[in-house]
Amino acid sequence: MRGVFIKQSSILKRKRKEKTNSLLKEIKVLEKEIYDKKKTELIPQVEGLRQELREILFQQYDKWHIILKENWYNDRNKAGKVMAQKIKGRRIVQRIFKMKDPHTGVTTHHPTEIVNALAKYYEDLYNLRQHSDTHEPTCEEIDQYLESVNLPSLDHFEQKQINIPFSRHEIEIAIKTLKRDKAPGVDGFINDYYIKFMNILSKPLTDMFNEVATLGTFPRESLSAIITTIPKENKDPTDPSSYRPISLLNTDLKIYAKVIANRLAPLIPQLVHSDQVGFVKGRGTNDATRKVLALLHRIELSWTPSLLVSLDAEKAFDRVNWTYLSRVLGKFGCTGYLYKAIMALYSQPSAMVLSSGFLSSPFNITNGTRQGCPLSPLIFILTLEPLAEKIRNNQLIHGIQVGDAETKLGMYADDILLYLQDPLISLPNLETELNNFSKISYYKLNKNKTVILPCNLDLDTIQSLKKSSPYSWSEKSIKYLGISVTPLISQIYKENYEPWISRLKTKLEALSKLEFSWLGRTAAFKMMVLPQLLYLFRNLPVKVPKKFFTSLQKLLNKFVLMNKSPRFSNRILTLHASNLGFGVPDIELYYRATVLDQSRVIWMEDGTKHWIELEQNQTIFSSYKNLLETKLIWKTYRSIPNMMITNTLKLWKDLIKSSSNNPLAITQPVPLSTLASVIKELSLGNWIDLGLDTVDKLFQNTELKSFEQLSQQYNIPKSEEYKYFKIRKFLQTHTSTPLLLPSQVTKLLLPENIFQKGLSVFYKTLLSDRVEPPRCQLTRWQEYLQLDLDQEEWELAVKSLRNSTHCVSHHENLLKMIWRWYLTPVKIAKFDTKVTPLCWRDCKQAGSLEHIFWECPKIQGLWKEIEVFLRKLPVNLMCIPPSMALLHIKTMDLPPKERLIFNHIFVVTRCKIAENWKSKIIPKIEDILKTVEFNLNAEKTWAIRSGNLQSFLVRSSLWHSIYPDTKLNYLN
Repeated sequence: MRGVFIKQSSILKRKRKEKTNSLLKEIKVLEKEIYDKKKTELIPQVEGLRQELREILFQQYDKWHIILKENWYNDRNKAGKVMAQKIKGRRIVQRIFKMKDPHTGVTTHHPTEIVNALAKYYEDLYNLRQHSDTHEPTCEEIDQYLESVNLPSLDHFEQKQINIPFSRHEIEIAIKTLKRDKAPGVDGFINDYYIKFMNILSKPLTDMFNEVATLGTFPRESLSAIITTIPKENKDPTDPSSYRPISLLNTDLKIYAKVIANRLAPLIPQLVHSDQVGFVKGRGTNDATRKVLALLHRIELSWTPSLLVSLDAEKAFDRVNWTYLSRVLGKFGCTGYLYKAIMALYSQPSAMVLSSGFLSSPFNITNGTRQGCPLSPLIFILTLEPLAEKIRNNQLIHGIQVGDAETKLGMYADDILLYLQDPLISLPNLETELNNFSKISYYKLNKNKTVILPCNLDLDTIQSLKKSSPYSWSEKSIKYLGISVTPLISQIYKENYEPWISRLKTKLEALSKLEFSWLGRTAAFKMMVLPQLLYLFRNLPVKVPKKFFTSLQKLLNKFVLMNKSPRFSNRILTLHASNLGFGVPDIELYYRATVLDQSRVIWMEDGTKHWIELEQNQTIFSSYKNLLETKLIWKTYRSIPNMMITNTLKLWKDLIKSSSNNPLAITQPVPLSTLASVIKELSLGNWIDLGLDTVDKLFQNTELKSFEQLSQQYNIPKSEEYKYFKIRKFLQTHTSTPLLLPSQVTKLLLPENIFQKGLSVFYKTLLSDRVEPPRCQLTRWQEYLQLDLDQEEWELAVKSLRNSTHCVSHHENLLKMIWRWYLTPVKIAKFDTKVTPLCWRDCKQAGSLEHIFWECPKIQGLWKEIEVFLRKLPVNLMCIPPSMALLHIKTMDLPPKERLIFNHIFVVTRCKIAENWKSKIIPKIEDILKTVEFNLNAEKTWAIRSGNLQSFLVRSSLWHSIYPDTKLNYLN
C-alpha cells in the first residue's frame, strides 16, 4: 500500500516537472526570437506562458502557505510541537561532519565513511562475543551463579495466565498506546497507519503474533532496525561512543513488544525488590530520592562513617548477554509460551546506521536490549536483579542499619546508588561481586564515572580508600537522578533549590525574546519549565522558605505580563482558565500539592515503599496514619527530627485547617487500622477481615452507626462490643477539631486510586481554598449591562467561546474584556493628566472601555452592519445586546450552528478593534467576514487532525449558506 501511495505521488510530481520544463523551454525559445529577431508581437504570448508557469510554481506554495497559517492559528500560543519548535529555534539537522574510525583512529569527513565508522563501532558493541578480551560465559557458569541467588518466581497459576495466546483485545490496547508523528522503521509504515486501520489490522496481527510466539522466531526482515544517533552533551563529537543509539523498529514489532510488556508489567513488582524503582508500576524516582534523604538523615543523626557509591555502567542496555538473559527468565519462572515470545525478539536481529541521510550496510546483533523497544526496560531490570540480590545477601558488604533492617541499594534501572558502612571491608567485596557478575552477563563498570561520596569519614580513611580504589571521589556532592546528594541533609536545599532562582531568570529571559501572548507565555512556562520544577519538588520534599517561592513567582509574573505592571491581582492571574483566570502557575501551591500527592501512599502503607519504613523508624508512632485529628498532628509533628516527615505533616495540617468549611467530618475512607494505632489496647484485625476496613464505614452520613447496625452489616460478634465503646469514646473526645478533607482529596485516599495521579486535584483544591479574588471588574460590567450575573453564567460565557474556537488569542481577548484589562483614554487620564479622557475617534465623548468597543457612534455603524448580516440566520434576533457582543453572555443558549457563527464574528470584531487601538480606523465588515471564513477553515483543519470532521461540518454548514464565497476547499 505504501508503495502505491509513493507511486501515485511520484506520477503527479513527474507530471508537474514535465509541464514546468516544457514551459521553460518554450519561454526560452520565444525570448530568443524576441531578442534576436525583434518579434515584439510575441511578448504577450511569453507573458501568458510565464503566468501559467507562476501558477504551477505557486500552486503548492499557496496550499502549504495556507496550511501553515491555519496551523499557526490553531497552535501559536498553545503547548505543543509548534511552540516547542519555536522555543528551541530552527531545527538543526543532526549532521556529523567528521568521525574517527574506531579501528584505525583516522578521522574522516566523507559522509559514507562517517556512517560506516559508526556502523563499525555499533557492530563491535552489539557483537561482544567476537572480542578476545571479553569473557564468553557458558551455560554452566551462568546456572552456577543463578543457583547461588534466591530469586522470586512465578507460581503455577501466574505461569498459566501469562502463557495463553495473545488476544485481539491485547493487540488493540497496544495499538492505542502508539504515539502519532513518530519516525517509522525499515518498512516505512508509520504509527498513524496502524492507529487509523486498527479494526482491520488487529485480527491479522493477532494471528501473526501468535504464530511467531509458537515458533519462537521472527522473519529476519521484521527484526531489522535503523539506528539513529543522539549526541551526548559535552562529549567529543568525533568519537563514536559520544552518541546514544536509538533503534527505529518496525511498528508491528513495537506493537508485539508492547503486548508482551503489558502482560509482564503487572508481575514485575513481585519479581523485583523494592530497591528497584525504575520502570516498575507504582514506583518512581521520588521513591529513590526520598529513600536517599531518609538514609542521609540517619547517617547524619547517628554520625555513622559511610560511603555513598554511584555506579555508572558502560552501555548497560547494549551489553546484555542473551544466554544470560534466557537463563534469568527461566529463573524467574518465565517459561513456555511467553518465554518463546520474548526470545523471538532476539532470534536474528540486524541493524543499519543512518547518519546525514546515508545508510550503512546491515550487520547482525548478538547482544543487548534495543533502546526503542517497549519491552527492553522490563527485560533489563530483570537481568540486573541477580546482582542486586547478591549484594543484599553478601554479609561482607555492610549497609546502613535503620531499625532491624539493613539498606544497601537504591536503583533506577542501571542508575545504582549504594549505601555502605565499614568501607574498608565493604568496598573490596563490592568490587568482587561486580566482577563476578560481569563474567556471566557482559556487565561492565565505567570506573572513571563511578563516584564515591564520603560521609563522616576521617581524612586518613579517605586517603587509604582512594589509593586502593580506581573510582572518582567527590567530597561535596554527587549527582543521582538529576539531584545533588550532599553529605549533610541541611545542604540539600542550598545545592538544589537556591540555584533555581538564577536558572529560572536565564530560562525566562530566553523565552521573552519569542512572540507569545499572555496565555502563550503561560503555556510555554508550563511546557518547558514547570515539569523541571515539579521534578525537583517531587524528589526533594524538604522545607523550602517562603522567599524562594516569592522570588520565583515575581519572575514568572513579570515574564507573563511582558515586564509590564500588573493591572489586576495575582489571584486573577493564577485562577484556572475555567474560573475566568489566566492559569498562571502558583509555584508555592504546586510545591504543596506535589508533597501532598506524594504523601498519599502514607495512608495506604502497602509495604512497597521502602522510604516509608525508613522514615517510620524515626517517629514515635507505630504507624504513619496518625493523622486523624488536627490536635494530634499539631502536638506531634514538631517533635519529629526528620524534616521530610515534619514538612509533610505540616502541609497536611494546613490542608485540614484550610478546609474547615467542608461538610465532611471524620467520615473519611481512612484505613480502620489507624484507630488501633491511636487507641490503646485496641485490636481491629477481626473487623477488617469481616469487611469493616475503613473509618467511613462506621458512619451513616455524619452519624456514628450503632453497634447493632455494624454487627448486622458485618457479622461482628457481641463479644467485640467493648471495642465499639472504645472507638465511640475516642471519637467523642478527640474530634473537637476533626479531620476535614475536600471530597476530591478524599477520593484519592481510597486504595483503588493509589495509582491515580492526584497532583492536579490537590492543586485545584489548594487554589480554591484561597480568598475569592476582587470582583470589582465583574460588578462594573453588571452595573453597565444591568444584569445580575452569577459565577456560573460568567463561566458559561467562557466555555461557549472555548467550544467554538481553538485559537488561544480569542480566549485571551475575552478574559481581558472580562477583567477590563485594556488601557482606555479614561483610565490613562487618571494617572497621566496630559492625556485627554476623550475618545480618540474625535466623537467628543468619554473614552471608556464600553465606549471604545460599543457605544462610540463610529463603531456603532460596524455593529449595525454585523446585526444586519446576522439576521440572515434562522434565529429571532431583534438586536445584538452588548452583553453578547462583548462578553458572550447567553451565547450558550443559542443552537450550536448559530452559536459558532455568533462567537466567531463577535470575537473577530473585538480583535479587529483592539488591533486598531489608539487609531481612528474602523474595521470593515468585509475584512471581518473574510477573517471569520479563514478561521472556520482553520477550525476545519483542526477537526480533521482531531478526527471530528463530520461534527464540525454539521455545525459550520449554516455559515456557508449565508456566506457562500468559500474558496479554501482543497481540504474537502
